[in-house]
Amino acid sequence: MGIGIKYKAALVLLAVLLLIPASPLMGSGRALAASPQGLAADLEGHWAGDVLSRWLEQGFISGYADGKVKPDQPVTRAEWMVMVNGLLGIDPEAETEAASFTDVKPRAWFAANAAAAVRQGYITGYPDGTLRPNAPVTRAEAAVMLGRLAKLEPAAELASFKDALPAWSSGAVGAVAGAGWMNGYPDGTFRGAAVLTRAEAVVTLDRTLGVNIGLESESLSGDMDRPGVYGPVEGTAEIAGDAVIEADGITLRNTVVKGNLTLTEEIGSGEVHLEGVTVEGELRVNGGGPNSVYLQDTAAKRVTVSKKDGQVRIVASGKTTLETAVLSSGAILEENGLTGGGQGFVLIDVATEVPKSSLVQLRGNAETVRIAASGIRFELLSGQIDRLEVGSGAVNNLVYLAQGTIVIVAELNSAVTFEGPGQVLQKLLPGGLQVRGGRSHGGGGSTAPTTPTDPGPTDPTDPPDPEPTVTELVYSPEALKFDAVRTDASVTLKAVLSNGKKIDVTDAADWFTEDETVATVAGGTVTSQGEGETWIGAEYGGLTMRIPVKVEPETTPTPTVTELVYSPGELNFDEVGEEAGVTLKAVLSDGTEVDVTEAATWFTEDETVATVAGGTVTSQGEGEITIGAEYRGLTIRIPVKVTVTPEATPAYRVTLSGTPDGPIAGSDMNVTLRVEKSDGSLDTGFSGMKKLTFTGIRQAPDGSYGSLSGTSLPSSSGEANVRFEAGEAAVSITLNLADTQLLTFAVDGVVQPAAELAIKPVPAAAAELRIATQPSDSAISGEIFPVQPVIRVLDAFGNLTNEPLTVTASVGSGAATLMGTAAVQTVDGIASYTDLGLAGDNSAISLQFTAGSLPSVSSTPIAVHAFWSGDGTAGSPYVITSAAQLDNVRNHLNGHFVLGDDIDLSGYSSGQGWVPIGTDMAGFTGTLDGQGYTVRHLTSLRPAGGLIGLFGYLDGATINNLNLSDVTISGYIYVGGLAGYMKSGSVSGVHAEDVTIAGASNNLLYAGGLLGRMEGGTLSRSAATDVNLSATYYLGGLVGVTDAASSISESYSTGEVFVNGANLGGLVGTHYGTIFDSYSLANTTGAGSVVGGLLGTNRGMVFNSYAAGSINSAGFALGGLVGDSMGSVWGSYYDSDTTGQTDTGKGTPKTTAEMQQQATFAGWNFGSIWAIDAGGYPYLRWQRP
Repeated sequence: MGIGIKYKAALVLLAVLLLIPASPLMGSGRALAASPQGLAADLEGHWAGDVLSRWLEQGFISGYADGKVKPDQPVTRAEWMVMVNGLLGIDPEAETEAASFTDVKPRAWFAANAAAAVRQGYITGYPDGTLRPNAPVTRAEAAVMLGRLAKLEPAAELASFKDALPAWSSGAVGAVAGAGWMNGYPDGTFRGAAVLTRAEAVVTLDRTLGVNIGLESESLSGDMDRPGVYGPVEGTAEIAGDAVIEADGITLRNTVVKGNLTLTEEIGSGEVHLEGVTVEGELRVNGGGPNSVYLQDTAAKRVTVSKKDGQVRIVASGKTTLETAVLSSGAILEENGLTGGGQGFVLIDVATEVPKSSLVQLRGNAETVRIAASGIRFELLSGQIDRLEVGSGAVNNLVYLAQGTIVIVAELNSAVTFEGPGQVLQKLLPGGLQVRGGRSHGGGGSTAPTTPTDPGPTDPTDPPDPEPTVTELVYSPEALKFDAVRTDASVTLKAVLSNGKKIDVTDAADWFTEDETVATVAGGTVTSQGEGETWIGAEYGGLTMRIPVKVEPETTPTPTVTELVYSPGELNFDEVGEEAGVTLKAVLSDGTEVDVTEAATWFTEDETVATVAGGTVTSQGEGEITIGAEYRGLTIRIPVKVTVTPEATPAYRVTLSGTPDGPIAGSDMNVTLRVEKSDGSLDTGFSGMKKLTFTGIRQAPDGSYGSLSGTSLPSSSGEANVRFEAGEAAVSITLNLADTQLLTFAVDGVVQPAAELAIKPVPAAAAELRIATQPSDSAISGEIFPVQPVIRVLDAFGNLTNEPLTVTASVGSGAATLMGTAAVQTVDGIASYTDLGLAGDNSAISLQFTAGSLPSVSSTPIAVHAFWSGDGTAGSPYVITSAAQLDNVRNHLNGHFVLGDDIDLSGYSSGQGWVPIGTDMAGFTGTLDGQGYTVRHLTSLRPAGGLIGLFGYLDGATINNLNLSDVTISGYIYVGGLAGYMKSGSVSGVHAEDVTIAGASNNLLYAGGLLGRMEGGTLSRSAATDVNLSATYYLGGLVGVTDAASSISESYSTGEVFVNGANLGGLVGTHYGTIFDSYSLANTTGAGSVVGGLLGTNRGMVFNSYAAGSINSAGFALGGLVGDSMGSVWGSYYDSDTTGQTDTGKGTPKTTAEMQQQATFAGWNFGSIWAIDAGGYPYLRWQRP
């Protein structure tokens, strides 16, 4: 929220005019005034004297001819309009129509100005048609007009004052209060109807304009001894050491103070504003008055307050967080409009040195308040304290808790007096210690709360109001509940006044109810009228309270049915047509029983067995069912059985018996057929040879079925002759399928001739292995098969066996090594492989599978390839798509390769990790085109080894278009992200990022983010970024050492490089070759010597290159571009600001601003090689194609 330049100037003029008396006899309303030659006669001792004197001294206002300022004289609305029109340049004579107000005569001295003011919209009339020109301007009106002039957005939510504000002013009052231009009184009121005096107007404008008018920003230093605004409008400034504010009217903004910030006694009772300030040391408040120190969006870990008279007010707003506030004197601490995570006062420590009779006030929330002082008064006027701690030596202290305030836990190690209506939820007392006072509920309590002595006005813009106002309503009880209608209850209502007095206003208040059908209220007496819930309330002095009321008359409940009882519990009939009665009774909630046999609803499950009506049950046919009844939501059921004995029928049914589970496939088992009469007895008269028909025999996997009585079965069904003896016959059957089979046997001459029997044979012993799934017919060496083999173990009939066996795979033919788990346990007759693979090269391999003594089986041939595709020639290079294929490059050191996908080397990170490709005895001489793909997660940890990197040794190799990411390497000598040693060849378009290289205790030689050492060859358009390198000697962000036959062009490095010995460079540690068009932004740290932003040691040539990283070393031979140079440097520069170096002759120093201008780099090719953006360093065009 701000105020424009136009309105700043306007308000300055308004301030001048406010102190010049107006008269209807003088057209301008001005009178001659003497220039001040010191403090005006009527300002000494005045609450606004400091601000008014400062404005007099700076010439912004003038006094009267008699030497007085008359600060307490009110400003009328007519004077206001004349002055505002004058300062805004509004010509009242241009008005053609007079203002249409009943109290503004056309010839009045201010009439034209009134018409102009109304037309401009900053002042309006009253609903009764008057303008009231001679009425003084009130605080609320001033807030509204100030908001209009400054074009502030209304913010009614910020007007959190206890007294009511008219709706027309609440938004403007909230806006100016939120801006810190106008404040309320210590009792929490704003008093918008109070008259605005000349003194109040000047102080309000002083706040509105921030600090001294006309001073946009003072130069920032550690000592601020004259009024003004210090610190930038945007961005952040820094004071490296301590800072002191020792004058009234100072604003410090957007600044970090690295040391302590002290507000000295010289401030007096004046004001200081801290806006967006961070104090890393201690914020010391030794000066300021009861309305003086404002902290907005400010942070400090420790604040100390030591004001001799104890009259200093500290207001925290916005994002302000003060972790610890140590008070050595009285103080007023206030939180107002905290936002954005601002915590205000977190810990408040009232120290032992606080003088007796001191007053400490808090408006807001604090996590902890510790009182070590004695004989003081601590007031919590709003908010909450999570923990209040009173020390064992702190005696004779009084704690006042205002209405609505809470202390969650009070740890009392000394006696303390609590007063006021606030709450202490829990008191922790030592043995025998008693606490005086306590909480009062709604104006009452065990001890009468003592209202704190009004300390008087503490806001220099708001002098004391002689008329007390209502600040709070307290009442008892807090809720009402009636259990009958037309019953009365009384509510007591008291008003707490701004002078601390409390009066009973039960009869004087205006009472109301929200629902007269539930309860009415008159003079504090509440009468229940009907069942329900509502609120009653009262209004007095602009404040309103509400109490919940609940009316719940008692009624006699109607008995309900809790249970149904019946007799008899079951019914049995032995013939059809028989009847029986059932009695049904209901048990009620009052304990009585009622017969409900006729009243209930009866039902039957099956009317063919039994029917029921009115409790009478009639049997209808043989069977078992239940009948039931339902009454009032409850149901009963009674079992009914009807048994009718028929005459037995011979040869009525066939039954079967045998072994349903467990017989072995292919083995015999016996089945017994039994012929019974209709009553279930054995029909012993059924004998002789009978025809048997059977179905349901299922085919085994080998195509067979089984046999019946020794005869092989050709299909699933058939016929046979079986002899019965006295109703029984036995048959022998064999089933070959090891699965459930539902067999059906039918015997001629029987009423119900068919019977069923389910049988589930188990597999026979294992007899053979069979490959269910062949492995892939083509595989990459070192990788698992895309298709894994599956082996089935079968019995003689083709059933899967259930006996556990181990199936073992091996190489049957061809030269290759089997990879993965060769021995697999069968599960339900199946052996499933998951990780088999072959390591070989261009060969046809078959696998052999064995299990115990069973015959082995062999797979179809598998063609093994070293790579995804290609034959390794320049015209058809090997295509690499996996980590295993990349690892196989070491077996083809002179081949031609391309990447066909990103490669993840995480699987090679255990132990010492990746084994570098190529040695000094057999280096890599082929080609590798990365095609823009990335090799990730390279880990090679060999702290005592050499030639460490993705490649160990490059000997005439060509590597292009390759990315490396997340590289972690350790070694002793020749270490680089791409290769430890490059004897010759070409590297182009290679980018390594996030590279970490170190030796044991940083004991490492010849290390670089990309290459450890270049004996020869070319490195172009390549980079090492985000490097973190540590070594002893010869360390560079891109290359450790370059020999005379090497060349680097269009390449760069970034990150952090550290050497504890010598020869450290942001790009190259020690250089003997040639470098063109390259740069380094790496930060270099050298515990030893010979450190340079681009090169540590230069014995070669450097053209058109620069360095801009930081250099940190206490050693010798340091340089912004080159540490020690006996070579040649042409057209090359370094940033003297970031490197901290100023050496010449081995690179030209330039400031950051110069390094970010193309004109600095004369002769450089900004057409095809270099580019630069506004506010940035040059970069290589290939970086941003």
